[in-house]
Amino acid sequence: MKRISTCFICLFLFSSQIQLQAEELYNCVVPSELGGSDGFNRGFLISAFPGFTLDKVYLFFEVATPGAATYSLTVRDSTFGGDLLGVAEASYDFSIADLPVPIVFDFRQLAIQQGTRVTFVIEQLTGDISTFYSTAGASAGCPVLETDTINPLVGISIRGAVHAIVLGDAEEPTASMALLENPPDAAGVSGVTSISGWVCDATRVEVEIDGATRVEAAYGTPRADTMDVCGDIDNGFGLLVNLGIFGDGEHTIRLLADDIEVDSGTFTVTTLGGPFVSGLSGTFDLADFPEAGQQVTIEWLQSLQGFVIIDFVE
Repeated sequence: MKRISTCFICLFLFSSQIQLQAEELYNCVVPSELGGSDGFNRGFLISAFPGFTLDKVYLFFEVATPGAATYSLTVRDSTFGGDLLGVAEASYDFSIADLPVPIVFDFRQLAIQQGTRVTFVIEQLTGDISTFYSTAGASAGCPVLETDTINPLVGISIRGAVHAIVLGDAEEPTASMALLENPPDAAGVSGVTSISGWVCDATRVEVEIDGATRVEAAYGTPRADTMDVCGDIDNGFGLLVNLGIFGDGEHTIRLLADDIEVDSGTFTVTTLGGPFVSGLSGTFDLADFPEAGQQVTIEWLQSLQGFVIIDFVE
């Protein structure tokens, strides 16, 4: 294995050089002398996670020779083999001139229960450069600790403090700014349609109907109209549903972002006697619609369990 001068993970001290968008949960002191590690068959843990979300982790890498590499940082519950909580990847093309290099792993406000024992597992995914990281022999008051073996018991075989900045939210998150647009509140609906709207910031968006059926919606489609509210545009969500399966009558709907209710409403379903009818056909003219003197022609479409516009005469 090719040796390198030093590769170390550190809680990034030079915070004045980066714009921190979330609260610093930990920023350990880097000592003047670093202890060496023996590669990526190790990780580090936080015995009691101090916040409710994980935003970013800044790590410091240094190599002896130039080269490109890609890394993953995996977050697991308790140990290396614990339940997967999240993963972030980062790449960098190293050169001698710009070492040492801070690399950011972005977890996008990953929800983590406060007090959870969290293990970070680091892996080099690509690149032919050997990478090592270092830990401090001691870093007073820093609970970000290196674990020892491939699958250690939490709290066993701790070597020392790891150097990194951990960012997140220390306060319990509140409901995101969001809007459930379809179906509109108290609307009459039928057929196969899209439940849709937008959520400013979430990892997982779900729709719950009648307190029982909860389904994850596709999330992150461009919505340019949300830029002023959210500060970005990748906020749209959508879920294709045959509303007839819920039966005739009024139903409740809840929109959840990372298990937090962000909007809700009711809708009333009308069916033609069942959730999906077949064998029907029909084309009809609607006079004086949408305005006097105009005409719309509609046709029954079985796949949508409803009517669609096929012609418009002004």
